Amino acid sequence: MRLDVYKNLITFDDLDNKISDVEKQLDRFNEFLNQSIPRSPESTKGLAADTLKARFNKLSDVFATAILHAKNHPAPLLERFLFIQLIIGAMLSGYSMAVKKEEDWFLTVLYLLLTGVLLYVVNCLEFLNELTSFDTLNHELIRFQKLMQ
Repeated sequence: MRLDVYKNLITFDDLDNKISDVEKQLDRFNEFLNQSIPRSPESTKGLAADTLKARFNKLSDVFATAILHAKNHPAPLLERFLFIQLIIGAMLSGYSMAVKKEEDWFLTVLYLLLTGVLLYVVNCLEFLNELTSFDTLNHELIRFQKLMQ
């Protein structure tokens, strides 16, 4: 069910529609659980309530996190721009070296630096919590707020 959300997507409206379908399915499942617990035998009613509620809360947390990640995923336009920038940089440095008929280490190092920076940007957008320190970011935002006052 979770992976079906990402199949055959063309626009972000398609993603929003599929996410709303998943949310409706979760709501129906929650209603089913809430109706099932009172119907369970008296001997297992407490166990069923504790176990099923805890499991459903965990399931809904997983889906909420996945939905949040899906909505905050970097735009494909940005990824395409970065990829095109890498291709243009490679073509320009290769063309320059072909015209001079010798290796230009400055262009090679410049292209490698550009590639490294672009890969870092892509990874920061993709894995935000892994590469970005929120403590440092919060500290800088607080300093900026104090400067503005």
